[in-house]
Amino acid sequence: MALIFRLTTAPPAAYVAHDDDDMELHLVQIKAQISNKRNLVRQLAASVSAARNDAIASRREAAESLLRASNAYANLEIQLNDAYKSEDFDTAETLSQTLAATENHKNSPLAALADAKAHCDAVESRMQEFIEDKIRLAKTEKKLSDHVQLLQHEVSASRSSLKELSTRKSSIQQDIASSKRKIIFIDKRVPEI
Repeated sequence: MALIFRLTTAPPAAYVAHDDDDMELHLVQIKAQISNKRNLVRQLAASVSAARNDAIASRREAAESLLRASNAYANLEIQLNDAYKSEDFDTAETLSQTLAATENHKNSPLAALADAKAHCDAVESRMQEFIEDKIRLAKTEKKLSDHVQLLQHEVSASRSSLKELSTRKSSIQQDIASSKRKIIFIDKRVPEI
């Protein structure tokens, strides 16, 4: 039942984004993966918990059935002893046959209890695997959360850098326009000189 988590855990430095939209898309994808895995874990938790409750109920029922069979057997033994003491041999013979038949049926609840215990052990093992998987998911989620934060920081830094470049471009374009006007002015003045 071991879960296999295939989340993208490559650090953001290994991810080459072409623009902010790519990085944001990558962030959204990582968040969606985390959300999907959380939902899967919730579903598995409910499933394992229900299976565990069913196994415990089955074990309890098997134990109660064995107890009833043991009590019935013990009651028959007491009645058989009482019949022998009172020298009621016909009743003793009937009780002896019933006791022999009950002996054969007593093994059935015992086997059912053994099966129920084995099933409980299997479910407990699945529960332990689930817990281990949940721990692995938490570690993966933490790692991804750290990567998401790094990506968000990179997106923010990229936006700031883009804003700065845009400002520089605008400034350079203004300088070029100003230089062109000066050159045109100079070109107009040169023939006069």
